[in-house]
Amino acid sequence: MQTVEATVTIYARIARSNHAAVAWSRFPHLGWASSRVSTRFNSQPVSLRPYASRLKTSVVQAKSFKVLCAWILIGAMVLASGWIGASRAAAGGVGTVYVMNSRDGSITVLDGVNHVSVDRIGVASGPTAAAFSVDGRDVWVANQESGQLTVIDRGSQTVVRRVSLGGSPNALLFDPEGQVLFATDATNDVLIAIDPDKARVTERISVGDRPVAIALSPDTAHVAVANSGSNSVTILDRKSLFPRAEIPVGDGPQALVFGKDNNTLFVTVSQGVAVVHVQHEQTMQVWGPCAGARQLSMNPDLQQLYVVCSSTDQVAIFDATTGQLIEQVEVGHGPTGITLSEDLRWVFVTNTSDHTVSVLSTTTHEVESVVVVGQNPTGVIAAAPSGMAIQFKADVPPVMELQRIGIAPIASTASNLGAKIVVAVILILTPIGLGIEAMRRRRNRRLQQPNT
Repeated sequence: MQTVEATVTIYARIARSNHAAVAWSRFPHLGWASSRVSTRFNSQPVSLRPYASRLKTSVVQAKSFKVLCAWILIGAMVLASGWIGASRAAAGGVGTVYVMNSRDGSITVLDGVNHVSVDRIGVASGPTAAAFSVDGRDVWVANQESGQLTVIDRGSQTVVRRVSLGGSPNALLFDPEGQVLFATDATNDVLIAIDPDKARVTERISVGDRPVAIALSPDTAHVAVANSGSNSVTILDRKSLFPRAEIPVGDGPQALVFGKDNNTLFVTVSQGVAVVHVQHEQTMQVWGPCAGARQLSMNPDLQQLYVVCSSTDQVAIFDATTGQLIEQVEVGHGPTGITLSEDLRWVFVTNTSDHTVSVLSTTTHEVESVVVVGQNPTGVIAAAPSGMAIQFKADVPPVMELQRIGIAPIASTASNLGAKIVVAVILILTPIGLGIEAMRRRRNRRLQQPNT
C-alpha cells in the first residue's frame, strides 16, 4: 500500500512539472486501468487524465511513425525490384522469341531466357508467319493482309526492308544455303521462290488450293506444301521445284513437319495428325484426339510431337514413333501457333483469343508462365542462340496501342518498371496522407476544446 501511495505521489509531482509521458514510460505496470488518479500535493488535487491522454497520443504517434517507415521500406523494395527486373530482361536478349500479332500489325519480341516482353516492332497488316535468315541476322515476316514481306534487322530490332509480293503470303521457309526464300500465297495458289539478296521473285509454282504451310525434309531433298483448300499436300523437288506428287491427307490441313527418316510427314488436319508416307504417296493413319489441330512442332531429341488443338484449348503431345498420346496440356483460349526453343527446354504457344503466349516446360509438360503480347497473336518463332549480341534500343518509337477493351496492356520492361514505380509511390504517399489527415483532425479537436 505504501508503495502504491509513493508511486502516485511521484506521478503527482511529475504531473505538476508536465512530464507525465516520462512517468508512464517508467511505470508501465500500472497500465491504463484507472481513468483518473487523484492525490494531494501541496494541499491541491491533481488529475492525471490530461497527461494520460497526451501520453496515449505520443504512443500512437510513435506507432504511426514505425508503420510509416515500414510502408516506405516496402515501397523502396518494390521500386528496387522494378530496376532488377529491367536489368534481367535487358541482359537475357540472346535467345529471342518473335510473336506475330495479326490484328495490330506488330511483332512482340520476348526474351527467351526470362520469358518477358522486351520490345515491340510495327510491321504491316496481318503478320502471320516469320523465318530467320540463314546467317541469323534478319527476321523475314509474312504479312497476309498487306501482301508484303517485312525484314527486321535483329541487331537493332528495326524494319530495314519491305518486299511487295501481292496476294496473301502466309508461310515462309529459307533453303539451307540461304539463296532462296519460299513463301506460300493462299490467294493465287502458288509457292513463291524469292531471291532474298535482291528482294525479288524468281519463280511462282502452282500447287493445291489455298497453300498455308511449308516444310523441308531433313536431307533437304524435298519441299512439302499443305493445301487447306484441296485437303492435300504437294511434294516438290527442292532444287528443280518440280511438283512430283499431290497426296490427299484429310480435311483442312494447316501445318506439317517431316520425320527424321525423311519419308514420314506429319500433317495437322481437322481431327488430329495425319501420318503420310511420302514414298508411297499415301496417308497411313490419323492420330488423335486433337480437335481443330493447327500448328505443330517436333522435339527431335525425344521424338515427340507438340500439336495445338484449338477447339479444346490444349496442346496434345504425341510419341512420334508410335502415335501414342502422351499428354494433353491446357493452355489459353484459341491457341494457334507453336514452336520450341533452340535448347528444346520450352514450348511457346500463341493464344489468339487471350492475346497471350503460354510457355510450357518440355520436362514437366506444365505451363510455367503466360506472357501478354499484342492483339490476336498467331505465329511464333524462336531464335537460334548465336554470338551476335541482341541490342534493344530504347529510343525506337513504340507501336501505337489500339483500343483494347478488357485486354491487359502489352507487357514490357518499361511498362513493368513504370507499374512498380506507381505502386511504390502509392505505398509511400498513402500513409503520409493519412498521417497528415490524422494530425489535422487532432488539431481541430484541440481547438474545439474549451480552455480550462
